[in-house]
Amino acid sequence: MIRSLVGATVGGVFGEDAPILAAHVPEMSWRYAHEDVCADALVARDPVLASAARVDVAVLVHGLLVDERNFTLGLDRLIDHLQPTFGWHPVLVRYNTGRHISDNGEALADALVALGDALGPRLGRVQLIGHSMGGLVSRSALGALERRNARVLNHVDRLFLLATPNQGAELERLGHAVERTLESLHRLPGQGLALFGNAEPKQAGAATVRSIRRMRARVAHQIAEIPSRPLRTAAALVALRSDGIRDLRYGYLQEREWQLAASLGDRFQTSTRRPLPPPDGVRVYAVAGSLMPRAAASPSRWRTDGVVTVASVANQGGAFDELRLVEQGRFVEVPLLVHQLAATSRRVTQAMARWVEDDR
Repeated sequence: MIRSLVGATVGGVFGEDAPILAAHVPEMSWRYAHEDVCADALVARDPVLASAARVDVAVLVHGLLVDERNFTLGLDRLIDHLQPTFGWHPVLVRYNTGRHISDNGEALADALVALGDALGPRLGRVQLIGHSMGGLVSRSALGALERRNARVLNHVDRLFLLATPNQGAELERLGHAVERTLESLHRLPGQGLALFGNAEPKQAGAATVRSIRRMRARVAHQIAEIPSRPLRTAAALVALRSDGIRDLRYGYLQEREWQLAASLGDRFQTSTRRPLPPPDGVRVYAVAGSLMPRAAASPSRWRTDGVVTVASVANQGGAFDELRLVEQGRFVEVPLLVHQLAATSRRVTQAMARWVEDDR
């Protein structure tokens, strides 16, 4: 378990830029008994998948810096209620959360296609349940399946987004602001010397010129003493954030979004996000946690689960809203629910159950 957690953390922080630890960084894979398995092996080893004449599955996709165990820990786990409450057989994936969300979306699409091929006509309906970044990866995967016109997409029924930053994460925007500020501070010594200049009074005597030169030398020394090494170190540490973390700034789901951001020089607080509506026939729902004792009448960016704002989960506050969660009555805020517990909360299960009953 510790080794798995270390791999998830290293992968999430460094992405694919940790060659020394590459052996411990996860890749997109189905998981059975906390082991990587291909789709055929999953179907062969899982008794329900191996024997059922027809099986509805719920694919659980974890979030940043964790692995599938995030769904398996806790006293009242969502995963335990999927079969008795909904008739959905849970299956788990694990992936490197430090990769671009669009790359993980393509990999999840590959995994879903493989599962569809492995089960063949025995595959019933597919429900996707994504926690935090896992919801964005799931949305990206649906876009990939739609572009490919993949047959398995015909089986996808619903997508549940649990504490998913659909409009991006304020914490990553803060990280970006800190990175840019440190870069600016690091350039100050050179800028200070340039501003001080080298000019000397034309009519000054030798003593005056020597005095000015000594003063310039002292100022140059003081500027050079500005702690550039600590600034460089701090800037380097902040800059280590992986591609996956950086994609969370505005919830980038598509390759063209982060590529456009890169081509623009990663401009300060400039979003290049583009709409990615769900495929026809896929119903999308979202649950936001909040640290407040009561839910608000409408999603607010001032309310948060400690990591993601309620408005971001509801896909509100940006230039567009392609999910229309609030408009369709498919969004709920659950009070007194911290971010990481959204994957293991009984109240989340209850919200899902109400939607499923209403939308049968």
